[in-house]
Amino acid sequence: MQRLISALSLTLGLLCATATAHALEVKTSFGSFKAPDGVGEVNREEKPDKAGKPTGMAVYSRTDDPKAVFIVVWSYAEPDPAKPYDALDGAVKFGNPFDKKLTRDAAKPVPLGGVEGARYEGKLPNGLRSISYVAVNGGYRLIVLLKGPNDSPYKETMDAFSKGVEGFAWTLPAAPAASATP
Repeated sequence: MQRLISALSLTLGLLCATATAHALEVKTSFGSFKAPDGVGEVNREEKPDKAGKPTGMAVYSRTDDPKAVFIVVWSYAEPDPAKPYDALDGAVKFGNPFDKKLTRDAAKPVPLGGVEGARYEGKLPNGLRSISYVAVNGGYRLIVLLKGPNDSPYKETMDAFSKGVEGFAWTLPAAPAASATP
């Protein structure tokens, strides 16, 4: 009996150490962030667009109860200096597409990994809490939408996922070298 207890304790200890050592990293084509404990990847699609630029979408949820859903979308859009992308407007439109009266004023500027971005937080018509982020770095666009109940443990998981998003580590591809031909 003592051996069984020792073996179970060792196995439990290894499982806990493995789970801690392998925290989920949410990866995009141009950066990543850490997801909170208890969140797993549900679905992932990633492929280049028609111009060969990176695009993708991944869906995450709590592994024990999928009432909260976290959607991460990444893409590239050639920057247009005449019409820069409005992250505040984007955060509101992705965060609550149902309320047409909301304006960019409902979002707040927030840095995502040192890059100027926006965050919107509100309540959806179905009562769920919604948090959205949008940031653009040299044409590389990160959009994150978090939806879930506003009670425990979902609120804590959404708040922890938000902290991860705000710590996004950008790893942009190197710009092509300029031609040395005179």
